[in-house]
Amino acid sequence: HPVSLSGRSQLQEPDGPYRSVGVDNPAMSLEDHVITLPRLTPDLAAISKNPAQPFPVFVGTMETELPGMNEKRNGGNTAYVGARGEEKDPEEEEDGIACGCFWRFRSSIAESYQTNQRYIRMVLVTLLCGGYNAYLVAAIWHNREKGLSWDFCNGLGFLLVVTGLLYFGLFYFLILKPLWLRFGPMERVRKITEAIHDRPVFRYAPFGGHFGFGLAVAVFLIVDTKEDRRRLISIIGIFFLVLFGFLFSKHPDKIKWRQVFWGLGLQFVFGLVILRWEVGNQVLQCVADKVTAFLGFTDAGSSFVFGYLVDGDPNPALKFSPVFAFKVLSVIFFFGFVTQILYYYGVIQWIVVKLGWVLHVTMGTTAAESMNAAANIFIGMVKNHTFTEAPLIIKPYLNDMTKSELHAVMTGGFATIAGGVFAAYLSFGVKGLHLLTASVMSAPAALACSKLLYPETRVSKTTAKNIKIEKGTEVNALDAAAHGANSVIMLVANIVANLIAMLAFVAFLNAVIAWFAALVDLQGITFEYLISLPLIPVAWVMGVEWSQCHHVAELIGIKTVLNEFVGYQRLQEMQKASILSERSEIIATYALCGFANLGSIGILMGALSGLIPERRSEISKLVVRAMIAGNMACLLTACVAGTLLTTS
Repeated sequence: HPVSLSGRSQLQEPDGPYRSVGVDNPAMSLEDHVITLPRLTPDLAAISKNPAQPFPVFVGTMETELPGMNEKRNGGNTAYVGARGEEKDPEEEEDGIACGCFWRFRSSIAESYQTNQRYIRMVLVTLLCGGYNAYLVAAIWHNREKGLSWDFCNGLGFLLVVTGLLYFGLFYFLILKPLWLRFGPMERVRKITEAIHDRPVFRYAPFGGHFGFGLAVAVFLIVDTKEDRRRLISIIGIFFLVLFGFLFSKHPDKIKWRQVFWGLGLQFVFGLVILRWEVGNQVLQCVADKVTAFLGFTDAGSSFVFGYLVDGDPNPALKFSPVFAFKVLSVIFFFGFVTQILYYYGVIQWIVVKLGWVLHVTMGTTAAESMNAAANIFIGMVKNHTFTEAPLIIKPYLNDMTKSELHAVMTGGFATIAGGVFAAYLSFGVKGLHLLTASVMSAPAALACSKLLYPETRVSKTTAKNIKIEKGTEVNALDAAAHGANSVIMLVANIVANLIAMLAFVAFLNAVIAWFAALVDLQGITFEYLISLPLIPVAWVMGVEWSQCHHVAELIGIKTVLNEFVGYQRLQEMQKASILSERSEIIATYALCGFANLGSIGILMGALSGLIPERRSEISKLVVRAMIAGNMACLLTACVAGTLLTTS
């Protein structure tokens, strides 16, 4: 236990007055000084000589020294105090010698480690890599000896792919990138590029590139849809949404069409790679399966806490469906746990920066809004159901953002989902492949719709050079893990509360509307039916069969007025009743994948106002337009998916 000597550095003897310890001048003022002896051990020899002595004897090292204090140093130990205030020589006690030797030995080891820390780490890393490579060789030999398949999703092939990516990353960051920066070829490339761009012949190159890309897409669709021309209806949906954005744009004369067309182009490329390219489809399907399996380990913890409410199997004779709140929402705790660890080590920030750079370079959007859009792919804007997770990455720059940039940040939050609720959507029967695809495709769509409805009219203060992403503030990985699990408690509580309240409210509205309809002999009139009527044309231009447009329009209306949880829950009911075709189900899945609803407006306003309270009035003016842009992005994603989806 630490001993503090304050005031005049006095100790009280058990049967005597206060006595000064080691002070030359008793009159010296020591009110502002405190001595702490944090490493003290009992003087067992002295205690054994006088067991009745209630005041123990300690030996140790005094960390803090007072001016003017008499010191007797012996092996680094100072100011040893006996039972009655007398100083003791550590050499007289064997325990004191052992203690001093131990601390000197430990200090020497710590000093040696600090001096040779770099070399020790190199040795450890070398041993670790050598051991891993030996294991990898043994696994390859075993695979060949047994004649096993090279499964690139679950077997040895998957390990080889991960190892190859890891070694490529090490080679790039430890060897290639330092040499590249050292010899500076990028600067020469930049100068050559600028010189080429200054020539008049290249001024129209961007226009030619856009025209060529559009022509290639048109030719591809004409050839690809020859067996099913109905897929081209989704192109009408894309044109209709872009026209809607132009007509209701804040500054239609300031629209930078490069940002809009590049957003649509990236959407199309992502969709083509994932939905139509067999390798891309298999890769993302493997990732979705791995994520689903990883989140499934939550059952090991939740079943221990909640028992049969998680697995729905209280005994062999009775089986029921697991309880949503205990099985599905428990996954959010595990996801928050893992996400915060990755955030602490900077993994998420690194991925966000790289993807944000791609959006920044291709679309021409600013660095901050591009990184926010990239962050929404992985973590969304929900934390404690307050839309603050993704904006925290760019929090230092929120106050300096233009209105257009702020609008883009809000649109990105409305147009995407958070990874924490991924498992909740899976529980409604939604395929993980389509959820991941929708998240990736909605990032450029959100930027495109935002710049269409609210174009940039000012010069941004944020550039790629002054953007810096900080790591987590936790003291270690364990602290980060605990913080991540605790931070989603309110998110889970809000999901449960909103589902209960929303479903009850819908039932109430249905009863009221049915009562009014019955008075005029109308049957089957419900709240869902009424909100679906104006959205039937929207469902049709997305590529849904006309006979099923009413049902998909109902889902879109529920998602917009209530939330996407209720929408996916209703979609699951339609799936079980075989009301929709597989194509219509997939298009509806993409259209529902986002937080753009009326309830989220208040959540977003409160969250961003807390981060930048001085811009509360601007946020309140932009939030409704951003919610509309977020819905447009979700519908655009559904239209692109409808264009690329085949009957097979």
